Amino acid sequence: MPPAVQSEKLKTKLSALFTFLIITINCIISTAQADILLITHVETPLDSISLKEMRARWLDETKIVKGIRTNIADLSEKNLQRSQFYEICIGMSDRKLKAYWAKRVFIGKGFPPEMLDTPEDMIKWVAEKPGRLGYVDSAHLKNLKHQASIKVIFHENNTQKIKK
Repeated sequence: MPPAVQSEKLKTKLSALFTFLIITINCIISTAQADILLITHVETPLDSISLKEMRARWLDETKIVKGIRTNIADLSEKNLQRSQFYEICIGMSDRKLKAYWAKRVFIGKGFPPEMLDTPEDMIKWVAEKPGRLGYVDSAHLKNLKHQASIKVIFHENNTQKIKK
């Protein structure tokens, strides 16, 4: 193969790699800056939740939060918000979470939460019934028809913890 052709192929490959890296870095930066909101139905008598209570609930150590029976859901494993939620709010990596649930299921101590495909599905699910808890990125609450049926009870912006 002539050197000019080899050089052109190398330039094309490097250009594609550079483009991929730029897109990946932008995705990581936007994910890292995302706000995590814990939401519930507006009629659920909860106004706030601590990280300790959230961890206990999402790890199925309790179904009761501040005297209120709750149901929770998770975003699917393919959703980056799920990983972010578990890392920041629950303190577990995807790998540790899988091991945790494998052990819990094996010893008969519980099952992981119901999985929903998208943040929009999470918002719709929470808005349908009091007592449901879910998490989403703050960007997903804008301009949604279900917004009047939900309220935010926890806001994590990755730099400070705010209880509303």
